[in-house]
Amino acid sequence: MKSLSNVIVMGGGHVGFAVAAFLSSQGVKVHLFSRRLLPITKTLTIKAIGQVLCGNYQIASFSGQMQAIAAQLGQLPSTVIICCRGNDLVEYARIISRYVYSEMNIVLFCGSRLDDWVFRQQLLSSGVLESQMPAVASATTSPFCCCLQSDSTVEIKAKKGKVCISAQTPTLTERIFNALQPWFSNLKIAGSSLEVALEKENDITHIPLMLTSARTLEKGEPHLFYHEVGPRTVGLIVALDNERLKIGQAYGLKLRDWVSWHQAQYHTSGLSIYENLQQTSAYQHSFMDTLDDRYLTEDVPYGAVPLQTLARIAGVQTPVLDGCIALASQLIDMPAPAWTAELLGIAGLNPTQVSALLSTSWVKQPLYLPPPSLLSHLAQPTSQSDKKIENVEV
Repeated sequence: MKSLSNVIVMGGGHVGFAVAAFLSSQGVKVHLFSRRLLPITKTLTIKAIGQVLCGNYQIASFSGQMQAIAAQLGQLPSTVIICCRGNDLVEYARIISRYVYSEMNIVLFCGSRLDDWVFRQQLLSSGVLESQMPAVASATTSPFCCCLQSDSTVEIKAKKGKVCISAQTPTLTERIFNALQPWFSNLKIAGSSLEVALEKENDITHIPLMLTSARTLEKGEPHLFYHEVGPRTVGLIVALDNERLKIGQAYGLKLRDWVSWHQAQYHTSGLSIYENLQQTSAYQHSFMDTLDDRYLTEDVPYGAVPLQTLARIAGVQTPVLDGCIALASQLIDMPAPAWTAELLGIAGLNPTQVSALLSTSWVKQPLYLPPPSLLSHLAQPTSQSDKKIENVEV
């Protein structure tokens, strides 16, 4: 078993806990950063339950101040794993911008589309020089299906089968892959950051399920979110996924459809979306009981909206996607879209130019990004229920 001296994991949510516990089980010294004050500050122990990992796992340190971790280590380690939501991404880039260097490898386990693009632009806007720019890779999904059971316990339900990553260049992608592959054997190399962005499926699955369950969720009645799906909801997922595939075609990409993608993650063999959802054991106890959840507050502004942005640039008509965004935005009172073409700094570009930006090295001029106050406002929970511990995860 190979061992790293130190690794930074940024994010105190379900994915951050799962990644930290898993790396600790592999003999890695994990330094966990979270802006949330957690009980593990004193114990430095994460309890893992579930089929993948069971036991108490020690981490090297926990802090809400990156300066404290840097002071302890002298220099941040070369491997940084960021597990966060889209609305945290700009702030996380600001926090770590003071400490990055060209040999650093950063991988983002974030469900948001174009997350690596946003992250790199924020590093540039924060004053990071091109010569200091680290390798920054986006991933198609997180390594685990997991959920928090408490502020110190994470349930890891399944290890996903195929997590594709891509950084700025093939060389940097391979560098990150070589650094992480000994621990995450499910990592694969994707062709480009654009391919990774368009391969993400969280919003394709979550938003239709939330919309068709709205009445039940609004009443606060818990139900099996995935296993109680009906045929018309499946049809909505299919239609939405078909639009995603057309967007990929417009950029010259042949993407996996939902069924192929899900089979690769969960080792299922169903011929339809419904069959694959029923075969996924990790979903057996996945209950949902509120509309005010990241499946809308995260997946709409940072998943569906940038997908719509890429469609508009490519001239692809997306009536189902447009309708889902409009309905979901009304349900969660989202004041404005988040990652639009203007906010991403890609307005006025054509598909070839966008492909070039997301398939080669970083740009030389920082692009406009919305102030942190705007991004934070867009994804603030609209009720106390959104602040509860997450209980389901694709």
